[in-house]
This record gives sequence, structure tokens and C-alpha cells, in this order.
Amino acid sequence: MDTLLDYYQYMRDETALDEDINNIYYSNVLAKRFELNPGNSEFDNSDPSPPHLGRKPSLVRFNNIQNSAHGYGQKLTIRPAYYDALDADQGHIENAELKMGEVTISRFGDNIFLQNLDLISVESVQSSSTGLPGDKAIAWKLKLGVEQQSIACTDCLMANLNADIGYSTRLTDYAVLGSYIGFSAHDNRNGIGNFSVNASLFANVRLLNNFKLRLEMGKAYNVDAKNTIESKFKIETRYSIEKNRALRFGYTKHVSEEFSIALDMYF
Repeated sequence: MDTLLDYYQYMRDETALDEDINNIYYSNVLAKRFELNPGNSEFDNSDPSPPHLGRKPSLVRFNNIQNSAHGYGQKLTIRPAYYDALDADQGHIENAELKMGEVTISRFGDNIFLQNLDLISVESVQSSSTGLPGDKAIAWKLKLGVEQQSIACTDCLMANLNADIGYSTRLTDYAVLGSYIGFSAHDNRNGIGNFSVNASLFANVRLLNNFKLRLEMGKAYNVDAKNTIESKFKIETRYSIEKNRALRFGYTKHVSEEFSIALDMYF
């Protein structure tokens, strides 16, 4: 109510009287405001836990995987700091991602190789909370690093720059849905060319306080390549065992299919 009063106070032209519709809106809101009962003199802190009491900032992940192209294997992920959309904690932005220097090493039998290195990966998801003009539900993400062209190969490492912009909406207090469109510039591996246009959908759902789900699906049109369309699908869940330990379960399809179960440990 107070936000609306401030908004219409800013927008209205008092000298225009009823010729400016914002003056009418302001009077209506002000009348409703005075109908409310007096507020409490004390308020509960909606977030009583300060950021420094949250989980540790660094991550090491031990991952067991079953890949349709390579069989049984393992992955080791190290992230020096920050967070992703599933493990955002106290002091972090919900549904967002900020990673720098995250590296993943994969192993299938005697074959050990670099899966990916994220120099920087940022995702900003802002859902409209008031419905007022200017309170836009904008989402965007930027990623720079090196990665295997798909989970079906072990020797197709490529540099990749990805930038997307989109829209997000909060379906409920526990679910956010969004879409992106953007581009990728990358090395030519497996005939995908050097430039792609991307479109994708995502959903972040908090099933329980300690149980979250992330769904991603999208397509990439490889502009200068014979393999013109790539499809990607990923679903991942995270269950927090305690403050500094969590389990993750995931399924990814990108050329081949991969199931995973992982243990996250923060330090």
C-alpha cells in the first residue's frame, strides 16, 4: 500500500487535478490506507540468519555417473567460491548463479580428461514482485570457458562464449519459470561450426526447504555448420543433508545420455 502511494505521488501532477488519472488513483489508495488498522510496533525479521552463518564458500563434488556412450565413470568438481541456482544460501541471490574458476575432471576407465572449466558463469533471474511499471522480470546469463562439445565425447574440448537474455516469472512462492534467447561463439568441434543461436526454457522449484530442483531444456541452431540443430535437456535435484553437505541427482541428454549421483562438500 505504501509503495503504491509513493508510486502515484511520484507519477501524478497535482495541478492537473482529476484530468490526471494518477491523482484519482492516489486518492483511492490513500483512502484505503487510512481504512487499515494500525500496524505493529515490532516486526519479525524475515531472515534471522546472517550470511556469515551460512554454508562454507568453496565446493568439492564427487560424482558417480553412467554414460550411454562411455559406461560407468566418475567426475570431480572443484569450485573456489560462490554458488549456483541450486545451492544459493544465506547472503546469495535466490535462483541466480555466480561461478568463477569452477573445474570438472572426468574419468572413464583409464581415460582422464578435462570436462569443463568455467572462467566465469553468471545467471541473473529477476521476477516481478509488485506488478508496477518498471518492475520487469528480466533474466540474463553470461558464460565464458572451455568445455567438451557434448557428453558423448572425451577429446572435443572447445572454447565457448555464451550470452543469453530472457524473461522469468514467479508461478508460486516456490517456483520460477523462464526462457532465454541468445548466441554462442565457439571452436568448431564435431561439425558444429563457430556460431550458434540458442533458445531455452528453465524452471527452478523448491520442493522442500532442503530439496530443490532445476530443469533446463533448449535447442541451438548452428548457423555455419552441417549439424544445424542441437538439443539439450537437463534435470538436477539437490537435497541438503546438513549445512555443508548435500546430495545431487541428475539426468542429462546431449548427444548421449548420462545419469549421475553426487556428494557436495563445502569448505
